Order: sequence, then C-alpha cells, then structure tokens
Amino acid sequence: MKSDIFFFITSVSVVVISILLVILLVYGFQIVRDVRIFVRTVKDEGEEIVKDFRAGRMSVMEKGKSIVSVLSTFFRYGAKHKERKKKSHTESE
Repeated sequence: MKSDIFFFITSVSVVVISILLVILLVYGFQIVRDVRIFVRTVKDEGEEIVKDFRAGRMSVMEKGKSIVSVLSTFFRYGAKHKERKKKSHTESE
C-alpha cells in the first residue's frame, strides 16, 4: 500500500516536471528564434549604415574635389588679376 502511494506521487511529479520542462523549452525556442531575427535585423541594418557612410564619404570626396577645383580656379584668377594690377601700376609710374 505504501509503495503504491509512493509510485503514484512519483509518477505525478515526473509528469508535472516533464510538462513544465516542455513549456520552458517551447518558450526557450521562441526566445532563441526572436533573438536570431533581432540579430539578423541588426546585422542587415548595420550593413546598410556602412553602405550609407561609404556613399556619404564618396559624395563628400566628389564635392570636395569640385569645391577644390572652384577654389583653385578662383585663386588662380585672383592671383592673375593681382599680377595684372601690379604690372599696370608699375608701368604707369
């Protein structure tokens, strides 16, 4: 009689613990899946940010080249213009 009660309680405990473990595993798999999706999204967005920075850098480099060419043309013209003024001023003296 006592052994029957012991085996009954043990069987119920094993079933309850097994059900709890299955529930924990299901939630664990859902959490792992969500983390995997999150990590994939972060990775994809990180790659997009890198692409944006590269495009921005190229844009700045191209604009920088155009600004440098405009400034060099301006300074070149300004230097020639000053030389002309100096020559014309020294010739009149």
